[in-house]
Amino acid sequence: MPSNVGTSFAHRSDGAPRRPLRFGILSFGIYLGFGILGFGISAAGGLRDRCATLVEERKASELQAIAQHAVNASPADAEANYYLGVSLMLQDKHAEAIEHLDKAVAGAPGNSEYYRALGDAHGLAAVNASMMSALGHAKKCKAALEKAVALDPKNAQARISLAMFYLHAPGIAGGSKKKGWEQAGEIEKLDTEYGWRIRVIGSMAEKRYDEARAMLAGKLAAAPDSYFALTQVGRLSYETGGNLDEGIAALKRALQMTPDQNSPGLARAQYWLGGLYERKKDKTSARAAYEIASTLSPSLKEARVALAKLKS
Repeated sequence: MPSNVGTSFAHRSDGAPRRPLRFGILSFGIYLGFGILGFGISAAGGLRDRCATLVEERKASELQAIAQHAVNASPADAEANYYLGVSLMLQDKHAEAIEHLDKAVAGAPGNSEYYRALGDAHGLAAVNASMMSALGHAKKCKAALEKAVALDPKNAQARISLAMFYLHAPGIAGGSKKKGWEQAGEIEKLDTEYGWRIRVIGSMAEKRYDEARAMLAGKLAAAPDSYFALTQVGRLSYETGGNLDEGIAALKRALQMTPDQNSPGLARAQYWLGGLYERKKDKTSARAAYEIASTLSPSLKEARVALAKLKS
């Protein structure tokens, strides 16, 4: 799953973050967003060999050119449409990505990874959509991710995406904390580190902040350079409004690193950093962080909105 998978937060009048009625779905904004999800490469062959490195390096334009050429030559080719869809996701062109990923699953209905990518695309599309459109995307996200897991129960990336959905989507869209924790248990059987990460995220989703804080402290004591743990310390400060200096220090340290798989991306980390600076009434630093976040990820609506408020 990529890595680099966020809930969108508005603020109450007292400045504390609150979850909006719309989709802050999936820490997808956070976690499903190619800050986290590393695309799995499932099929063998020449196209895969040419595209695999480009996917890992997030060279979206080059990947798109190669995949588009393959699609032009064979419009129904599942693998070509998959890679073209991935290249478009990397450029935040989620509607176009869905079009090609639909063709990928139609051409290879037994491919778990193609369904996982389709689910992620719908999840990402839901983040900035209107309420009704977001609900439709969310339901399609859930269906595709559940299909991906059913096709290959050992597809850890699909389970991670599905767990993020269950933990962050509202009940009306199919969210379920219980099912999210069940997925965490299954993920731990496949990868203990990622299972642990889902438990941290789940604890925060249920506002069990002391539990999350203890888990993060333990991780950083053993692995001080854990990018994921550092970003979550910052996120914890952002969500609770406490330990601001600790959160800022953790995020600034994380921003010197390269995001690893299944972690929030640099844009999200910059957004949280901006929020913490804003809490400290340091508008200059907050503005700088929001500007960087918006540049790194133009689709990160929260950063654009926060920046506009500061400038008003």
